Formats: sequence, C-alpha cells, structure tokens
Amino acid sequence: MEDVTPKPINHKPKSIVSSEVVKPLPKPKPPLKRSDWIIALSVLVFFIGIIVFIIVLIANAVANAAPSIGLTSAEAATPQTAATSYLVAGTASSGAIVTIDGHPVNLTQDGSFSATVPLQQGDNQVTIVAMKHKKQTKAQFVIHRYTTAELAAQQAAAVAAAQAAQQAAAQAAAQKATQEVQAAATKAAQAKQAIKQQVATWDSKYGYLITNLTNDFTSVGNASGDSNALLTACTAVFDDATEAEGKPAIPDTQTEHDWATALDLYVNGAQDCQYGLTDSNSDQINKATAEFTQGNTSLDAATTDIQNL
Repeated sequence: MEDVTPKPINHKPKSIVSSEVVKPLPKPKPPLKRSDWIIALSVLVFFIGIIVFIIVLIANAVANAAPSIGLTSAEAATPQTAATSYLVAGTASSGAIVTIDGHPVNLTQDGSFSATVPLQQGDNQVTIVAMKHKKQTKAQFVIHRYTTAELAAQQAAAVAAAQAAQQAAAQAAAQKATQEVQAAATKAAQAKQAIKQQVATWDSKYGYLITNLTNDFTSVGNASGDSNALLTACTAVFDDATEAEGKPAIPDTQTEHDWATALDLYVNGAQDCQYGLTDSNSDQINKATAEFTQGNTSLDAATTDIQNL
C-alpha cells in the first residue's frame, strides 16, 4: 500500500516587514513659556528705546545747533565802492535774531535779511551776528570805500588812459594815412611806368610821324621866298598831319592832348598855306604862319611829355 503521508513543503513565508529604515518623526517643540515671551518683548522694547533715544539726541542737537549765516552781497574778499553806503544781504537760520554792527535787522520767513550800512572812507568792517538758543554765529567782512585821494588817482588814471587811447587812435590814423599815401604813390608810379612802356611802344611804331613833321617844317623854313617850294612843304605838312590823325592815340592823356592840338593846328595851317599861296592871299598866309607856330609849340610840349615819362 502506498504511503500517503504528506511531505513537508520547503517554503519560507515572505516577510511583511520592509527592509528600509524608517526615520522616527521629529518630536514637537515644546510651547514657549510665558517667561520666554516676556524676555523677548523686553529685548524688543530695549532696542526701540535706544533708537528713540538716538533720534531725540539728534533732534535736540539740530534744534540747539548754532545758527548759520550766509552772505549774498559780499562776493569779493574785500568789496570796493565809491558810495557812501553798502547793502548787506544774506540768509540766517529760521528763528534766529540777527544784528548787523549791533543793529537788529528783520529776518523774513525764508530766512533772508538785508540792511544798508553807512561807510566811512577807507576800510569798513561789517559784523553780522545770528543768535539762537543762546548760541551765536558771527560773520565779518571788510568793505573799502575809496578815499578822496584814491578817487582822484582813479580819475587821473582814467584821463591818462583816455589820452593814451586818443594818441593811439591818432597815431593809427596817421599811420593809415601814410600807408594810403604810400599805396597811392606806389599805384601812381606803377601806372606811370605802365604808361611809359605803352608810350614807348607807341613811339617805336609811330614816332616817325613826329620826325616827318619836323622835317616838313624844316622844308617850310628853307622855302622862304619860293612859293612853289613853300606850297610843296605845306602840302607835305597837310599829308603827314592827316596821316598822324588816323593813327592810334598816344596812351597818355596830357601827351595825347598836346599831340592832337598840334595836328589840328598843322592841318588848318597847311590848308590856309595852300589857299593863301594859290590865291596870293597874304592874310591866309599869315594865319597859316601863326597856326604853324602854335602847332610847333604843342608838338614841342608833346615831345617833352614823352621824354619826361
């Protein structure tokens, strides 16, 4: 018969406990005791008291500080004036009592003050005192009023400066006038030199006309008593003078004037000479002689003008 006795099962039951380590919960802090609250509140009150005390000290220090003074009228270290008085102006701490040279002055709401102080000749020391909370602040400065001697010296210096300025202006004007004269002289010299060169150019081209007319009058002089020779010479004068009138003018005003006058007289004189000889009219011949003489005078002047350039 078969053995039916149950065999033991080799099986270990699973553990229901986790292998992780479980941290214990923190223990709650015990509530503050009444004594702790009292200590903390005492410390807070102590520090607040210290802060209030410091604020009070600062406020008292500010409230009881010496008053301030600021001057707005004395920009220079020592103001100087010729006036008999001086306006002192400035600012001071609000509520302060302000005096200038011992005389009380009104202080406006914004802390400004002003007062006019009389001045003696020379240095004048001005003292401003501001008093507040039994503390005072003092400011001093010096105003100089010019003395009679100083004013006289200033006036003399001003007169001397004005005279110097006038002299400088006169010298500058004289120098300018001299420069203008020199410039004008230089310009005139340059213009004269330019005209001289132009006249020299004219003379090189048309100077033969003067030579021809000079020769013509030599012929007129040599033909004395010979009517035919004189007629020929007068005709030559007419021809040469007419040719000269057709040429360019001499590039100098005075020289051209003398030259043109001579040519006009020569042309008229040559015509009167021709008519007088043809008609045997002694009056016209005499007129021609006078015109030739006047023409020679003008020609001599033109020649001299050319030589003098």
